[in-house]
Amino acid sequence: MKYYFFTLRDFKKEVGENVRMYGMLNSLAAQGHEVVFLSNAENYQLFHPAIQHVRIGYDFKEKRKMQGLLALLPASVVYQQFRPLFGKIEAAIERAGVGSRPVCFFDYLDNTIGYLLKSSGVIEAYINDIHGISTIEQSYQQSIASSSYQRWVHRWKYFLVNNLDRKVFTGAAGLIYGSNSMKRYYEQLYRLEGKQSFVIPYLVSEEALKRQPNAALQRELKARLGLAEQDFVVLFIGTYKQTGGMDDLIKAFDLLHRDAAASKLIMIGEGPYKDYCVELAQQLPAANAIHFIKNIPYAEMATYQSLAQVIVCPDKENPFSQHVVHVKYFDALISGRLVINGAFDSVKEINKNEELSLTFKPSDVADLHAKLVYCRDHYEELCRKYAGVKEYVAQHLTYNAYVKDLRFNYSAL
Repeated sequence: MKYYFFTLRDFKKEVGENVRMYGMLNSLAAQGHEVVFLSNAENYQLFHPAIQHVRIGYDFKEKRKMQGLLALLPASVVYQQFRPLFGKIEAAIERAGVGSRPVCFFDYLDNTIGYLLKSSGVIEAYINDIHGISTIEQSYQQSIASSSYQRWVHRWKYFLVNNLDRKVFTGAAGLIYGSNSMKRYYEQLYRLEGKQSFVIPYLVSEEALKRQPNAALQRELKARLGLAEQDFVVLFIGTYKQTGGMDDLIKAFDLLHRDAAASKLIMIGEGPYKDYCVELAQQLPAANAIHFIKNIPYAEMATYQSLAQVIVCPDKENPFSQHVVHVKYFDALISGRLVINGAFDSVKEINKNEELSLTFKPSDVADLHAKLVYCRDHYEELCRKYAGVKEYVAQHLTYNAYVKDLRFNYSAL
Protein backbone atom coordinates (compact mmCIF):
# COMPACT_ATOMS: atom_id res chain seq x y z
CA MET A 1 0.00 0.00 0.00
CA LYS A 2 0.93 3.65 -0.27
CA TYR A 3 0.66 5.76 2.88
CA TYR A 4 0.79 9.51 3.37
CA PHE A 5 1.63 10.84 6.83
CA PHE A 6 1.80 14.41 8.13
CA THR A 7 3.23 16.30 11.10
CA LEU A 8 4.46 19.84 11.68
CA ARG A 9 7.20 18.52 13.99
CA ASP A 10 10.82 19.09 13.01
CA PHE A 11 12.30 16.26 15.16
CA LYS A 12 15.04 18.51 16.53
CA LYS A 13 14.01 17.76 20.10
CA GLU A 14 14.14 14.25 21.52
CA VAL A 15 10.60 13.72 22.84
CA GLY A 16 8.36 10.72 23.37
CA GLU A 17 5.97 11.60 20.54
CA ASN A 18 8.79 11.18 18.04
CA VAL A 19 9.22 7.54 19.05
CA ARG A 20 5.71 6.70 17.81
CA MET A 21 6.25 8.43 14.48
CA TYR A 22 9.59 6.74 13.86
CA GLY A 23 8.11 3.41 14.90
CA MET A 24 5.06 3.47 12.64
CA LEU A 25 6.76 4.96 9.59
CA ASN A 26 9.88 2.82 9.76
CA SER A 27 7.89 -0.37 10.32
CA LEU A 28 5.63 0.25 7.32
CA ALA A 29 8.61 1.09 5.11
CA ALA A 30 10.51 -2.00 6.32
CA GLN A 31 7.51 -4.15 5.38
CA GLY A 32 7.75 -2.92 1.80
CA HIS A 33 5.00 -0.30 1.79
CA GLU A 34 5.47 3.05 0.06
CA VAL A 35 5.59 5.75 2.73
CA VAL A 36 5.47 9.48 2.00
CA PHE A 37 6.07 11.77 4.98
CA LEU A 38 5.22 15.47 4.99
CA SER A 39 6.97 17.21 7.89
CA ASN A 40 9.45 19.88 8.93
CA ALA A 41 12.20 17.31 9.48
CA GLU A 42 15.60 18.13 8.00
CA ASN A 43 17.68 15.28 9.41
CA TYR A 44 16.50 11.91 8.12
CA GLN A 45 19.11 9.74 9.85
CA LEU A 46 16.62 7.97 12.16
CA PHE A 47 14.10 7.30 9.40
CA HIS A 48 14.03 4.21 7.19
CA PRO A 49 15.90 5.04 3.96
CA ALA A 50 12.93 4.04 1.79
CA ILE A 51 10.67 6.77 3.22
CA GLN A 52 9.99 9.64 0.80
CA HIS A 53 10.26 12.99 2.59
CA VAL A 54 8.43 16.16 1.58
CA ARG A 55 9.47 19.14 3.67
CA ILE A 56 6.82 21.72 4.62
CA GLY A 57 9.28 24.41 5.67
CA TYR A 58 7.19 26.42 8.14
CA ASP A 59 7.93 27.00 11.82
CA PHE A 60 4.46 27.36 13.35
CA LYS A 61 4.17 28.91 16.83
CA GLU A 62 0.42 29.56 17.20
CA LYS A 63 -0.93 26.12 18.09
CA ARG A 64 -3.20 27.24 20.94
CA LYS A 65 -4.58 30.16 18.95
CA MET A 66 -5.49 27.95 15.99
CA GLN A 67 -7.17 25.32 18.13
CA GLY A 68 -9.04 27.88 20.23
CA LEU A 69 -10.36 29.64 17.13
CA LEU A 70 -11.45 26.40 15.48
CA ALA A 71 -13.35 25.40 18.62
CA LEU A 72 -15.49 28.53 18.17
CA LEU A 73 -15.42 29.51 14.47
CA PRO A 74 -16.08 27.93 11.07
CA ALA A 75 -13.17 26.17 9.37
CA SER A 76 -13.13 28.65 6.47
CA VAL A 77 -12.49 31.59 8.82
CA VAL A 78 -9.69 29.80 10.66
CA TYR A 79 -8.09 28.63 7.42
CA GLN A 80 -7.80 32.20 6.15
CA GLN A 81 -6.43 33.40 9.49
CA PHE A 82 -3.38 31.15 8.99
CA ARG A 83 -3.00 31.52 5.25
CA PRO A 84 0.86 31.63 5.20
CA LEU A 85 1.01 28.23 6.97
CA PHE A 86 -1.59 26.62 4.74
CA GLY A 87 0.07 28.02 1.64
CA LYS A 88 3.19 26.05 2.56
CA ILE A 89 1.16 22.94 3.38
CA GLU A 90 -0.79 23.12 0.11
CA ALA A 91 2.49 23.32 -1.82
CA ALA A 92 3.88 20.31 0.05
CA ILE A 93 0.71 18.29 -0.60
CA GLU A 94 0.95 19.09 -4.30
CA ARG A 95 4.64 18.07 -4.41
CA ALA A 96 3.80 14.84 -2.58
CA GLY A 97 1.15 13.95 -5.14
CA VAL A 98 -1.50 13.13 -2.54
CA GLY A 99 -4.41 13.34 -4.99
CA SER A 100 -7.49 11.56 -3.65
CA ARG A 101 -5.65 9.40 -1.12
CA PRO A 102 -6.18 9.98 2.61
CA VAL A 103 -3.47 11.54 4.76
CA CYS A 104 -2.75 10.31 8.29
CA PHE A 105 -2.12 13.10 10.81
CA PHE A 106 -0.05 12.30 13.88
CA ASP A 107 -0.16 14.91 16.64
CA TYR A 108 -2.99 16.88 18.30
CA LEU A 109 -2.16 20.00 16.29
CA ASP A 110 -1.77 17.88 13.16
CA ASN A 111 -5.24 16.39 13.71
CA THR A 112 -6.65 19.92 13.68
CA ILE A 113 -4.80 20.72 10.46
CA GLY A 114 -6.23 17.59 8.85
CA TYR A 115 -9.76 18.80 9.58
CA LEU A 116 -9.03 22.26 8.16
CA LEU A 117 -7.48 20.84 4.99
CA LYS A 118 -10.45 18.53 4.42
CA SER A 119 -12.98 21.28 5.14
CA SER A 120 -11.20 23.57 2.64
CA GLY A 121 -11.13 20.91 -0.09
CA VAL A 122 -7.34 20.57 -0.15
CA ILE A 123 -7.47 16.86 0.70
CA GLU A 124 -10.36 14.43 0.30
CA ALA A 125 -9.99 12.47 3.56
CA TYR A 126 -7.86 12.25 6.68
CA ILE A 127 -7.02 9.65 9.32
CA ASN A 128 -6.22 10.86 12.85
CA ASP A 129 -3.70 9.18 15.13
CA ILE A 130 -5.06 10.27 18.51
CA HIS A 131 -2.28 11.16 20.94
CA GLY A 132 -4.23 11.68 24.16
CA ILE A 133 -7.54 12.67 25.72
CA SER A 134 -7.70 16.42 26.27
CA THR A 135 -11.26 16.36 27.65
CA ILE A 136 -10.20 14.05 30.47
CA GLU A 137 -7.17 16.22 31.20
CA GLN A 138 -9.31 19.35 31.59
CA SER A 139 -11.91 17.55 33.70
CA TYR A 140 -9.17 16.30 35.99
CA GLN A 141 -7.54 19.73 36.28
CA GLN A 142 -10.93 21.21 37.13
CA SER A 143 -11.44 18.61 39.88
CA ILE A 144 -8.14 19.43 41.60
CA ALA A 145 -8.23 23.23 41.08
CA SER A 146 -7.65 25.13 44.31
CA SER A 147 -9.72 28.23 43.49
CA SER A 148 -13.01 29.08 41.83
CA TYR A 149 -11.12 31.05 39.17
CA GLN A 150 -8.99 28.03 38.25
CA ARG A 151 -12.07 25.82 38.14
CA TRP A 152 -13.72 28.33 35.77
CA VAL A 153 -10.61 28.37 33.55
CA HIS A 154 -10.57 24.59 33.22
CA ARG A 155 -14.33 24.46 32.68
CA TRP A 156 -13.87 26.91 29.79
CA LYS A 157 -10.94 24.90 28.43
CA TYR A 158 -13.05 21.75 28.60
CA PHE A 159 -15.76 23.48 26.57
CA LEU A 160 -13.17 24.45 23.94
CA VAL A 161 -11.41 21.09 23.64
CA ASN A 162 -14.72 19.23 23.59
CA ASN A 163 -15.96 21.41 20.70
CA LEU A 164 -12.66 21.02 18.89
CA ASP A 165 -12.45 17.24 19.30
CA ARG A 166 -16.06 16.76 18.24
CA LYS A 167 -15.40 18.65 14.99
CA VAL A 168 -12.05 17.06 14.23
CA PHE A 169 -12.80 13.43 15.09
CA THR A 170 -16.29 13.28 13.58
CA GLY A 171 -14.86 14.71 10.36
CA ALA A 172 -12.16 12.05 10.10
CA ALA A 173 -12.46 9.08 7.77
CA GLY A 174 -10.64 6.89 10.29
CA LEU A 175 -9.09 6.98 13.74
CA ILE A 176 -6.08 5.31 15.34
CA TYR A 177 -6.51 4.81 19.09
CA GLY A 178 -3.89 4.11 21.74
CA SER A 179 -5.96 1.39 23.44
CA ASN A 180 -9.33 -0.34 23.29
CA SER A 181 -10.29 1.64 26.39
CA MET A 182 -9.55 4.91 24.57
CA LYS A 183 -11.54 3.66 21.58
CA ARG A 184 -14.59 2.96 23.75
CA TYR A 185 -14.30 6.37 25.40
CA TYR A 186 -14.28 8.34 22.15
CA GLU A 187 -16.89 6.20 20.40
CA GLN A 188 -19.31 6.75 23.28
CA LEU A 189 -18.54 10.46 23.62
CA TYR A 190 -18.80 11.42 19.94
CA ARG A 191 -20.67 8.45 18.38
CA LEU A 192 -17.80 7.39 16.15
CA GLU A 193 -18.71 3.70 15.94
CA GLY A 194 -19.16 3.63 12.16
CA LYS A 195 -15.70 4.94 11.29
CA GLN A 196 -12.63 2.94 10.33
CA SER A 197 -10.73 2.31 13.54
CA PHE A 198 -7.37 0.85 14.52
CA VAL A 199 -5.80 0.25 17.94
CA ILE A 200 -2.05 0.80 18.13
CA PRO A 201 -0.63 1.38 21.64
CA TYR A 202 2.33 3.71 22.25
CA LEU A 203 4.87 0.95 21.69
CA VAL A 204 8.63 0.56 21.47
CA SER A 205 10.51 0.72 18.19
CA GLU A 206 12.86 -1.83 16.71
CA GLU A 207 15.72 0.60 17.39
CA ALA A 208 14.90 0.68 21.10
CA LEU A 209 15.14 -3.10 21.30
CA LYS A 210 18.72 -2.92 20.04
CA ARG A 211 19.93 -0.56 22.77
CA GLN A 212 22.64 -1.95 25.02
CA PRO A 213 24.18 -0.51 28.21
CA ASN A 214 27.39 1.48 27.79
CA ALA A 215 29.92 -0.16 30.14
CA ALA A 216 32.05 2.97 30.60
CA LEU A 217 29.04 5.15 31.44
CA GLN A 218 27.70 2.44 33.72
CA ARG A 219 30.93 2.39 35.75
CA GLU A 220 30.96 6.19 35.93
CA LEU A 221 27.37 6.33 37.18
CA LYS A 222 27.92 3.64 39.82
CA ALA A 223 30.89 5.58 41.17
CA ARG A 224 29.13 8.95 41.06
CA LEU A 225 25.96 7.65 42.75
CA GLY A 226 27.82 5.49 45.25
CA LEU A 227 26.07 2.29 44.21
CA ALA A 228 27.34 -0.90 45.83
CA GLU A 229 26.82 -4.48 44.69
CA GLN A 230 24.46 -5.22 47.59
CA ASP A 231 22.23 -2.19 46.92
CA PHE A 232 18.64 -2.74 45.88
CA VAL A 233 18.13 0.02 43.33
CA VAL A 234 14.72 1.42 42.35
CA LEU A 235 14.47 3.58 39.22
CA PHE A 236 11.98 6.08 37.80
CA ILE A 237 12.34 7.75 34.37
CA GLY A 238 9.68 10.18 33.20
CA THR A 239 8.08 13.61 33.47
CA TYR A 240 7.24 15.17 36.82
CA LYS A 241 3.56 16.01 36.84
CA GLN A 242 0.78 15.91 39.42
CA THR A 243 -0.68 12.66 38.13
CA GLY A 244 2.74 11.01 37.76
CA GLY A 245 2.87 9.55 41.28
CA MET A 246 6.53 10.39 41.88
CA ASP A 247 5.67 11.62 45.38
CA ASP A 248 3.97 8.29 46.10
CA LEU A 249 7.09 6.45 44.92
CA ILE A 250 9.32 8.59 47.16
CA LYS A 251 7.10 7.88 50.18
CA ALA A 252 6.96 4.15 49.40
CA PHE A 253 10.73 4.03 48.97
CA ASP A 254 11.23 5.80 52.30
CA LEU A 255 9.25 3.00 53.96
CA LEU A 256 11.38 0.41 52.15
CA HIS A 257 14.60 2.14 53.19
CA ARG A 258 13.66 2.05 56.88
CA ASP A 259 14.14 -1.73 57.02
CA ALA A 260 16.57 -2.05 54.09
CA ALA A 261 19.30 0.56 54.35
CA ALA A 262 21.10 -0.98 51.36
CA SER A 263 18.60 0.52 48.91
CA LYS A 264 18.73 3.47 46.55
CA LEU A 265 16.16 5.42 44.53
CA ILE A 266 17.14 7.08 41.26
CA MET A 267 14.69 9.65 39.87
CA ILE A 268 15.34 10.81 36.29
CA GLY A 269 13.48 13.58 34.49
CA GLU A 270 12.15 17.13 34.65
CA GLY A 271 8.74 18.73 34.92
CA PRO A 272 6.55 21.18 36.85
CA TYR A 273 6.18 18.85 39.85
CA LYS A 274 9.89 18.16 40.37
CA ASP A 275 10.61 20.91 42.92
CA TYR A 276 7.85 19.57 45.14
CA CYS A 277 9.26 16.04 44.91
CA VAL A 278 12.80 17.19 45.69
CA GLU A 279 11.58 19.10 48.75
CA LEU A 280 9.55 16.08 49.87
CA ALA A 281 12.57 13.78 49.58
CA GLN A 282 14.78 16.16 51.54
CA GLN A 283 12.44 15.95 54.53
CA LEU A 284 12.53 12.14 54.76
CA PRO A 285 14.98 9.84 56.59
CA ALA A 286 15.88 8.24 53.23
CA ALA A 287 16.94 11.60 51.73
CA ASN A 288 20.60 10.60 51.24
CA ALA A 289 19.56 7.46 49.36
CA ILE A 290 17.45 9.35 46.80
CA HIS A 291 19.26 10.70 43.72
CA PHE A 292 17.67 13.18 41.31
CA ILE A 293 19.04 13.32 37.76
CA LYS A 294 18.03 15.65 34.92
CA ASN A 295 16.68 14.44 31.57
CA ILE A 296 18.93 11.97 29.81
CA PRO A 297 19.35 11.23 26.08
CA TYR A 298 17.05 8.45 24.91
CA ALA A 299 20.08 6.53 23.65
CA GLU A 300 21.46 6.33 27.21
CA MET A 301 18.29 4.93 28.76
CA ALA A 302 19.45 1.30 28.66
CA THR A 303 22.56 2.20 30.68
CA TYR A 304 20.57 3.92 33.42
CA GLN A 305 18.06 1.06 33.46
CA SER A 306 20.92 -1.42 33.94
CA LEU A 307 21.70 0.17 37.32
CA ALA A 308 18.36 -0.90 38.80
CA GLN A 309 16.77 -4.04 40.12
CA VAL A 310 13.26 -2.67 39.62
CA ILE A 311 11.78 0.11 37.49
CA VAL A 312 8.59 1.77 38.72
CA CYS A 313 5.95 3.62 36.70
CA PRO A 314 4.13 5.14 39.71
CA ASP A 315 1.24 7.04 38.08
CA LYS A 316 -1.58 8.02 40.40
CA GLU A 317 -5.19 7.02 39.85
CA ASN A 318 -6.41 9.23 37.00
CA PRO A 319 -8.81 8.78 34.06
CA PHE A 320 -6.12 9.41 31.42
CA SER A 321 -3.94 6.46 32.50
CA GLN A 322 -7.02 4.21 32.53
CA HIS A 323 -7.25 4.80 28.76
CA VAL A 324 -3.61 5.25 27.68
CA VAL A 325 -0.50 3.14 28.32
CA HIS A 326 2.46 5.49 28.76
CA VAL A 327 5.48 4.80 26.56
CA LYS A 328 7.71 4.68 29.65
CA TYR A 329 6.00 1.38 30.54
CA PHE A 330 7.14 -0.26 27.30
CA ASP A 331 10.62 1.23 27.70
CA ALA A 332 10.74 -0.38 31.14
CA LEU A 333 9.56 -3.77 29.86
CA ILE A 334 12.48 -4.10 27.43
CA SER A 335 15.06 -3.25 30.10
CA GLY A 336 15.45 -6.77 31.45
CA ARG A 337 14.56 -5.41 34.91
CA LEU A 338 11.56 -6.09 37.12
CA VAL A 339 8.78 -3.59 36.44
CA ILE A 340 6.01 -2.27 38.69
CA ASN A 341 3.14 -0.34 37.09
CA GLY A 342 -0.30 0.88 38.13
CA ALA A 343 -3.12 -1.60 37.52
CA PHE A 344 -4.91 0.56 34.94
CA ASP A 345 -7.44 -0.83 32.44
CA SER A 346 -5.19 0.12 29.53
CA VAL A 347 -2.26 -1.78 31.05
CA LYS A 348 -4.38 -4.84 31.82
CA GLU A 349 -5.16 -5.12 28.08
CA ILE A 350 -1.48 -5.90 27.55
CA ASN A 351 -0.33 -7.22 30.93
CA LYS A 352 -2.91 -9.94 31.52
CA ASN A 353 -2.60 -11.64 34.92
CA GLU A 354 0.70 -9.81 35.56
CA GLU A 355 2.45 -11.86 32.88
CA LEU A 356 4.78 -8.97 31.94
CA SER A 357 5.08 -6.93 35.13
CA LEU A 358 3.86 -6.54 38.68
CA THR A 359 1.06 -4.08 39.39
CA PHE A 360 -0.05 -2.01 42.35
CA LYS A 361 -3.19 -0.10 43.22
CA PRO A 362 -2.62 3.44 41.87
CA SER A 363 -2.36 6.19 44.51
CA ASP A 364 -1.93 3.56 47.26
CA VAL A 365 1.48 4.15 48.87
CA ALA A 366 1.12 1.13 51.15
CA ASP A 367 0.42 -1.19 48.21
CA LEU A 368 3.34 0.23 46.22
CA HIS A 369 5.60 -0.25 49.25
CA ALA A 370 4.38 -3.84 49.58
CA LYS A 371 5.26 -4.54 45.93
CA LEU A 372 8.74 -3.06 46.42
CA VAL A 373 9.25 -5.30 49.44
CA TYR A 374 7.97 -8.29 47.47
CA CYS A 375 10.44 -7.55 44.65
CA ARG A 376 13.30 -7.28 47.12
CA ASP A 377 12.40 -10.43 49.06
CA HIS A 378 11.66 -12.58 45.98
CA TYR A 379 14.11 -11.00 43.56
CA GLU A 380 15.72 -14.14 42.09
CA GLU A 381 12.40 -15.92 41.75
CA LEU A 382 10.81 -12.94 39.99
CA CYS A 383 13.80 -12.53 37.68
CA ARG A 384 13.25 -16.10 36.51
CA LYS A 385 9.52 -15.51 36.07
CA TYR A 386 10.01 -12.38 33.92
CA ALA A 387 13.14 -13.52 32.08
CA GLY A 388 11.37 -13.73 28.71
CA VAL A 389 9.57 -10.37 28.79
CA LYS A 390 11.89 -8.55 26.39
CA GLU A 391 11.59 -11.36 23.85
CA TYR A 392 7.80 -11.29 24.18
CA VAL A 393 7.74 -7.53 23.62
CA ALA A 394 10.00 -7.94 20.57
CA GLN A 395 7.57 -10.43 19.04
CA HIS A 396 4.21 -8.97 20.03
CA LEU A 397 4.47 -5.37 21.23
CA THR A 398 6.38 -3.47 18.56
CA TYR A 399 5.12 -1.28 15.76
CA ASN A 400 6.19 -4.01 13.34
CA ALA A 401 3.59 -6.29 14.88
CA TYR A 402 0.77 -3.74 14.94
CA VAL A 403 1.07 -1.87 11.63
CA LYS A 404 0.39 -5.08 9.74
CA ASP A 405 -3.27 -4.40 10.48
CA LEU A 406 -3.12 -0.75 9.36
CA ARG A 407 -5.00 -1.20 6.10
CA PHE A 408 -7.07 1.80 5.05
CA ASN A 409 -10.31 0.83 3.31
CA TYR A 410 -10.29 3.38 0.50
CA SER A 411 -13.74 2.39 -0.73
CA ALA A 412 -15.17 3.54 2.61
CA LEU A 413 -13.55 6.99 2.50
